[in-house]
Amino acid sequence: MSDHGTLSSGVPGWYIQFQADILLQLPRPGEVSEDIALWWHGNRGAMKNALRKALLPQEEKRATEAAPLLISVGTATVAATTTPFVARDRFVVNVRKTAPVEISRLGDNFKVWFLGKEEQPFGGSTLKYGKLSRSSVNESIIAALGSEKVETTLAELFALMTAQKHCERGPLLTNGLWNIFYIKDDSRVLCAVYVAGWGGHGWSVDANSIASPSAWAADVQVLSRNS
Repeated sequence: MSDHGTLSSGVPGWYIQFQADILLQLPRPGEVSEDIALWWHGNRGAMKNALRKALLPQEEKRATEAAPLLISVGTATVAATTTPFVARDRFVVNVRKTAPVEISRLGDNFKVWFLGKEEQPFGGSTLKYGKLSRSSVNESIIAALGSEKVETTLAELFALMTAQKHCERGPLLTNGLWNIFYIKDDSRVLCAVYVAGWGGHGWSVDANSIASPSAWAADVQVLSRNS
């Protein structure tokens, strides 16, 4: 690649050309779905890691990978319920300010796997939440959490969303990064349910298989049972 000089901003011309070459190779709008685009938007760290692996010489694993996968952030209390939680009645796309929760999008997997689910009342709980110290797949995250604490419920997820119904600050991230819950679907299969909030845009909710090979980015948040 020839030297294209240096711009007034101090960015070398060869680097601008490098960026342009990458952009030209990205999938066109008709080649990528909105779901995939939104997943990458919520996993920008994973995108960076994928690009590094594709574009740079393979690096040796750093010693920091021996550090804990999850960095503890805090806990959140969920109140007891007295009535069944009917998913179809609660998870409704509605971005009006008067909505019980501003939800802008429900992904196809979530709609198929979870909207038919009904959960019985429960006695309340305390959830813990922490951020990933590095990118990781579901199976490694579940192993780090421990099988006895990994499973949460739709009722707990919705309670936290309700407390931040306009994507205000709170336990759930509202900066576009995903919050991951591990919840059993209507067929009793444990899945990764993930939600992201943007101020003024409402919550996006979707799900995928825990066997998915896609890695979650560093700084994505994981919620699990604390008690």
